Amino acid sequence: MATARSKVLIGGAVALGATLTACLAGTGLVWQSARSAQDLAAHPAPGDLLQVDGRLLHLHCIGDGAPVVVFITGLNGTASVVGPVQRAAAETTRACAYDRAGLGYSEPTDHPRRAAETADELAALLDAAVITEPLVLVGHSWGGILARSFATRQPDRVAGMVLIDSSHEGQLDALGEAAAEGVPLPFQLGRVLQPLGVVRLAGMVEAATASIPTLSDADRASLIATSGQSHTSRANGLEFLSMAAELDARGAPPDLRDLPLIVLSQDGHGPEGLSGDELTRWQGLQRDLASRSSAGRLEIVADSGHVIMWDQPDAVTAAIRDVVRTIREQSDPAAP
Repeated sequence: MATARSKVLIGGAVALGATLTACLAGTGLVWQSARSAQDLAAHPAPGDLLQVDGRLLHLHCIGDGAPVVVFITGLNGTASVVGPVQRAAAETTRACAYDRAGLGYSEPTDHPRRAAETADELAALLDAAVITEPLVLVGHSWGGILARSFATRQPDRVAGMVLIDSSHEGQLDALGEAAAEGVPLPFQLGRVLQPLGVVRLAGMVEAATASIPTLSDADRASLIATSGQSHTSRANGLEFLSMAAELDARGAPPDLRDLPLIVLSQDGHGPEGLSGDELTRWQGLQRDLASRSSAGRLEIVADSGHVIMWDQPDAVTAAIRDVVRTIREQSDPAAP
């Protein structure tokens, strides 16, 4: 009798625990959904949400003039993270930033995408926005590979390029790294916990953005609002898989002909900076990228780590203006 009674008590406790867990999960789902909607209502997308392949993608353009600068952010980066340099570029010409599918204000995708698919998505977004002017692509990190893929697939649209400590198609071999396998644990956990409100309750997004020095209050609010959405961790994981697949292919950077090109490389002295032999090999990769255009040049940015637009935003702005000026002079040598 005691054994049977114990089994009944244990079974009841397990059932009660399961019921309480389900109630807590349901409460978390409802709370997370409500707070996510409140965030987006309080901080709506600046710019436009445009239909591309059945989903809404976010594009934010400011300023006037041609060529049009298009920022392509690094891994998991949203348009908000380039806000300061976008506004600075807009003092010279029209400057646009966008969110890839699943990031920022853009609706999510359901699969990892290679660089070619992502580049085609950007082309379709620019078509939807009726942006027909020549482009200057500004790609940071993973965004540099995406920029080069776009230039290969849309060569007539690209008039110049700025690469900011760009990833390199052959960096796994050059740096002695192994191909990445699977999604990192934080993304796996976030995929389960974020829809339940755990990430939001713990203040993880706010903590992650607190270390970004140059963002305005509006940029930071937008970044927090969009990064706190239920699908964000899953989208980040898909981005990781996308980049891993591209690097694992171990291709070569494409020929950029005589495209006006400035490659900015870290000097290893800022946050997320490299050092020693790893820095030397990384700068060698950046030098190789600059050599892909007969008009390319490499600039080592003092006191910078990997995210140069945060460490030294003026260097990024100066490079963009330099490329824009070169393109304008080529199209109209008599122009001031």
